[in-house]
Amino acid sequence: MIITYLRENLERSTIMFSYIDIQLIFGQRSIFHILTSEAGLKLKSNGEGPHELDIEPSTFRRELCQKLSSHPQYPDPIIDQFLEALQDLLDENPAQFITCLKPLLVNGESRFGIVADSLIRILLGIDFIQSKLLNQLLERLPTFISDSDNDNVESPIPRLILQQLKWLEYTVDPLRLTEKILEMIPITPLDIQREIITNLPEIINDSEQKTVIQALIELMDQNHRLIVPILDALSNFIIQEDYMSKIRETVFDQLESADLEDLPLIVKFLLQTATPEDAFIIIKQIRERIDFRSIGRLQSEANQSKRNQKKKKEQVPESLILDSIKNGIQFHKFIMDSWIKAINDVKVPSSHMIIDVLILLIMHSIPGTKKKVENIFRKKIENGLFTRELLEEAITCHYEGLQEYFNNIISLSESLLRSSQQQATLARAACSLYKSSFIVFETYEQQEVIASLVTHIGSGSNTEADSALSVLSHLVETDLVKICRFTIFVKGILDYLDNLSIDQIRILFDVLSKLICEDANQGGGNSGLLSEFSIVIQKQLSNPSEKYKQIGVIGALALVKILGAKKSSLSDIDQTSNLNNSEKRNPFLDIVKENLTKIERHCVRSMACLSFAFDELAYFISHDLLDEDLVIWINDKLASPFQDYFILDDDDISVYNKEAYHLPRIPSEPWMKIDGELLNIIYPLLCEPYVSTDVRTSLGVKRDWIISSCSMFKLWQACEKAKNKGSLEEVDALLGMGILMYEKQTADHMKSNNYTKLMCETACNALFYAINWFREIVNAFWSQSDIDDTTCKKIIIRLQNINELENLLTELLEITPTFQPFGFGVPTQKSVTKIRAIAAPIDSSQRNIRAGKTARRSAISKGKILSARRIEEQEEEQSKINDPVSQFMCAADLRPLMRELEMEIFGILKYGEFKKPQDDCSDNDDGPKELNEVSDDEIRLKPKEIIYLLEDLNRKLEHKISPSIRLNFATICV
Repeated sequence: MIITYLRENLERSTIMFSYIDIQLIFGQRSIFHILTSEAGLKLKSNGEGPHELDIEPSTFRRELCQKLSSHPQYPDPIIDQFLEALQDLLDENPAQFITCLKPLLVNGESRFGIVADSLIRILLGIDFIQSKLLNQLLERLPTFISDSDNDNVESPIPRLILQQLKWLEYTVDPLRLTEKILEMIPITPLDIQREIITNLPEIINDSEQKTVIQALIELMDQNHRLIVPILDALSNFIIQEDYMSKIRETVFDQLESADLEDLPLIVKFLLQTATPEDAFIIIKQIRERIDFRSIGRLQSEANQSKRNQKKKKEQVPESLILDSIKNGIQFHKFIMDSWIKAINDVKVPSSHMIIDVLILLIMHSIPGTKKKVENIFRKKIENGLFTRELLEEAITCHYEGLQEYFNNIISLSESLLRSSQQQATLARAACSLYKSSFIVFETYEQQEVIASLVTHIGSGSNTEADSALSVLSHLVETDLVKICRFTIFVKGILDYLDNLSIDQIRILFDVLSKLICEDANQGGGNSGLLSEFSIVIQKQLSNPSEKYKQIGVIGALALVKILGAKKSSLSDIDQTSNLNNSEKRNPFLDIVKENLTKIERHCVRSMACLSFAFDELAYFISHDLLDEDLVIWINDKLASPFQDYFILDDDDISVYNKEAYHLPRIPSEPWMKIDGELLNIIYPLLCEPYVSTDVRTSLGVKRDWIISSCSMFKLWQACEKAKNKGSLEEVDALLGMGILMYEKQTADHMKSNNYTKLMCETACNALFYAINWFREIVNAFWSQSDIDDTTCKKIIIRLQNINELENLLTELLEITPTFQPFGFGVPTQKSVTKIRAIAAPIDSSQRNIRAGKTARRSAISKGKILSARRIEEQEEEQSKINDPVSQFMCAADLRPLMRELEMEIFGILKYGEFKKPQDDCSDNDDGPKELNEVSDDEIRLKPKEIIYLLEDLNRKLEHKISPSIRLNFATICV
């Protein structure tokens, strides 16, 4: 009675004594304590440590079972009292509960490193208490409350309880256990629900699988958040086909709405449970229902929010999805075959998805399938099914999932580029893959991209080199700072110059110049690149071969273009500075001027190379690419002497006539003068090798100058426009001045009077260069910023002059079948290469042509110009021209070698007079009239000039537009 009274009052008091302590004080314990103690268990109170056994666990269970079964009150009420006492023990505090769920110590240690069972698990091994104890444990699960934010239960007790139920040696009532555990799922927190479902295969009896499968299918329909643990559990069951069909239908319905983190396991389940009969249907559903575009967008947003966190592969759901697919492909061959069939069945570009590209990259990583995958890629690209946008998005938006497959991307790109000799579309696709990979991957992968591009450039294949250089140029434009890290690789391409074409070398030198400029602007340590590049330029310019000399010109001009750029494009120059010192505004001007001086010095014997340089400089200046001070320097040193070399006044003409500076029987004569007293010297220059040495020395002119006349004028007029805001008003006398040609003679007259081959060819050359001169004059004056009516009329007259000169040239070509233009390489029928004529003078006095007057040119100033070739070299060239070559039958055949009409000139077509052709072909048409002889209404383009312009435009379009262009990759390579 005293013990009962104290017990009841102590339970209501706030004094913290455990029930075990009270019993120990009064010498009385519960039946649980008495029986377990007698069986060999030492209970620790208040979580002081693991409970201990003095004997083996199996012996303890046998002893406890014997004591319970031999008790006088067995089975009732001793079992209920025993379990009630156990519940009281578990209720004392969580630490005591956890201690009972953790392994026991046997004789104070874990023997041989083997973990013993817990006290609860040992008790579950006793048949007559198992069912009731299971009920008590499972009913405790709903009592644990989860965190409302993430549904996680912090207490380890639910997981420990479920661990006790796994792999029981014997289940007394499996049906009751199954019903009870399924009953607990809906009423427990989500975190515990997942734990229960995941552990079901290890808890329930095999005989209850059907019941569990049905319940899980229903539960999957009700709560999509449980789909992963349910599928994980189902994958461990033996499922009949009818149930599997229901499971797949449910999964298919939830694929589109499933959480990103759940997709890897969903895909894994679908592929692992696939059969050859239904594999294609499963693959088709995965293709259509998993939106990789949305996945890429979600991952991109996650990256932005966690920009400074390094994410492991496990944290990237897409990589896990791809791993699941790869495992499925490797696990069953029919899975791979089904993927390939699904991809090959797509015949419309818009029906292809990003997953198609990702799957093929996965297959490419599997040994034995590379060739098959590469063939699929090639066919898809050639047929326009894989578009540029699809490939770029697959790489740029899904690179995290493709980290493992980077080497396969590079390998595929290399294969496509090597296979592109007959199909340019493949090269463009490879370019797209290279660009996208460099943009998104890290430094190591970027290095591999650059190394691969360098390999292609040095391969000796034009297609590979063109494509790789276009990618390199694009990357320099878009991400110069990153490319600077790999300068040593790019510099290595200089060893392959002999394998590259002129256009390819131009791109390479442009890239190197930008790298040099960026390094200098950032104060980097790659000054060796500038030194090494300068050595290459010097070496090429010093080579006597025009091929290598032209390479040197391209390199020097690349540095001029980049280092001599306007100050706004140089990052480290103070934009607000008003310093007059150009070297302080642009610290690279000295280097630029040095390179221009090198060109002038080394190309005096190669007018074609020097002319090339002038044309390039004219382009830079006309497009406002160069620093203003540099333009002034170019004008003073290179362009302005044009007036002294090529423009004559009446006094100059009288000297040439007096000295008989012409061929026998063909004296000089001015042609096509509109106004003023000036003439452009053409015919006398061509006669230079054939007049006496004394006369040549006294006048100091050289025939090679004629090669450079148009290019030098183009550079000079570009400088004038830059100085005068696009206007040539101050030098408009050039438009009206005539040309100094030979005395006009018809072809019939020359033929009947037995003119020599030299005379006829010299006349043809004079006509050829006169046409070039007027073409360049038309280009220059029509492209002014402001054109008045008088200028427009003169331009139209010059177009008429061009037509007239071409007609004369055509007549002469009929009696001069072996003619080859002086200063040009020998063309062929299949490919006529246009060499842009350009020349370079040195210092000279400035000629004042703005008022139409000139100063006499002194022999001393002319003597400063070195001859472009020696006479012996000219004779050698002439002997080459005499070799059997295709003939020029008319002036139209020579147009590919003539100066190009620029696109702006076609704006003059608005002045055209459109009428029937016969209206323009009357016998009274005696050619162009003088400007003062024609009324305003008559100065209009006639059908002949209109046709001439339209034919030229047509040739440009035929050259520019490819008939077999593919829109899907038309603009990938730059």
